[in-house]
Amino acid sequence: MKRSRSCAGSFAVAALATALTGWHGTVAAFEAKVTDPSFTITVPALPDIALQRQPAAAASSPRLLGDDGTYKVSVALSAMPQAVSARECAGSGLRSILTRPGLPTRDNIYRAPLSAKTFLVLYVTSEGPQPTLHAHLLSAVGDNTYCTEVHFSRPGRAGEDVDEWRKTFTGARIDEATR
Repeated sequence: MKRSRSCAGSFAVAALATALTGWHGTVAAFEAKVTDPSFTITVPALPDIALQRQPAAAASSPRLLGDDGTYKVSVALSAMPQAVSARECAGSGLRSILTRPGLPTRDNIYRAPLSAKTFLVLYVTSEGPQPTLHAHLLSAVGDNTYCTEVHFSRPGRAGEDVDEWRKTFTGARIDEATR
């Protein structure tokens, strides 16, 4: 089913407003379930972080935001005028990330597929006395009519190898709910 850009804002509001978050078991891991469109974000090496719906700002879709004091998370959806692949969403997301101020050049940004449906973009910024580690999971959801960007960040630790941050996302994925 195609969705026009004119209804994208209201549809995204419904999608994010009905988010369910958290997975509570004996081993905490980050797992967030979003409905309408239905998909799940999983990062086994990160702690469970509660997400809250944030109202949309002018000319943008609403976001889910979370912060546990160490990690910050944001989830955003973008309606597409026609079905797109996860790879197309990853390319579009990377181009968007590269236009944001204060980011490293394209050559200093790590990019890799984690699966056929989930792509990782990783980089470090130096906004203050210590570096900040950033990771984005990119995918297509909602019968491929939406692109989703899930952004994680946290302060870097003294002597930490950036490759440790990359390994945090081993097994991370964005999965659409099965019908």
